[in-house]
Amino acid sequence: MTNPETDLTLDASELDGVTVVTVSGEVDSSNCASLQALLASVGGPGSGRQVHVDLAGVSFMDSSGLRALIVGQRLIRDAGGSFRVVAASDSLRRLLDITGLADPFGLTAP
Repeated sequence: MTNPETDLTLDASELDGVTVVTVSGEVDSSNCASLQALLASVGGPGSGRQVHVDLAGVSFMDSSGLRALIVGQRLIRDAGGSFRVVAASDSLRRLLDITGLADPFGLTAP
């Protein structure tokens, strides 16, 4: 799903029993609800899914985008699943390190 007004692309696919959510572009207050909704839909109640989030294509994320990830992680874990950020652009990796979210999101060192 792409919204040209907000420069955000979201995709969810299945790979070996893992739901991979790929995010590209800019995540901010104008579009973070789309990311949060996608995470909720793939890891909703009772799903117990393993969800990997690929943020390598994210060029910008503000605090509302971070909140969408945090809420998504909580929803997925509450549904018995697992949540992990498997890749992040350099700028986003720095943001996750600074905010202390790299470890809780399972993001390993480059």
